[in-house]
Amino acid sequence: MHGIMFGEKFLGPLQPSYRIQLSTGNDGRLVPHYLNTTTMERSNQDPRLSLIVDEWEEVPINGEPDHAIRRTDLHNKINGKIINSNASFYAEVLTARGMKLETFTLI
Repeated sequence: MHGIMFGEKFLGPLQPSYRIQLSTGNDGRLVPHYLNTTTMERSNQDPRLSLIVDEWEEVPINGEPDHAIRRTDLHNKINGKIINSNASFYAEVLTARGMKLETFTLI
């Protein structure tokens, strides 16, 4: 659906110099890439989701085939923890970016 397919409702629009491109992964699934039209650099990382500056680093996924959404795990350089999700979506990070979060219960 236009306006929500690439996270616009949560992350806002891409900067004007970026375009989303879709290609087919090894398993046939669509893989999003982000093209910086100024530098022509292509990245798997959404530019709206900057890594937590010095605390996390990307590391290759261990033992998983090509994945449409996630191509790397994140390694915490302070405590050594490896996670398979984007730390940019942690509640404290979203709150620091100015997003108002609410808790609700689905029944």
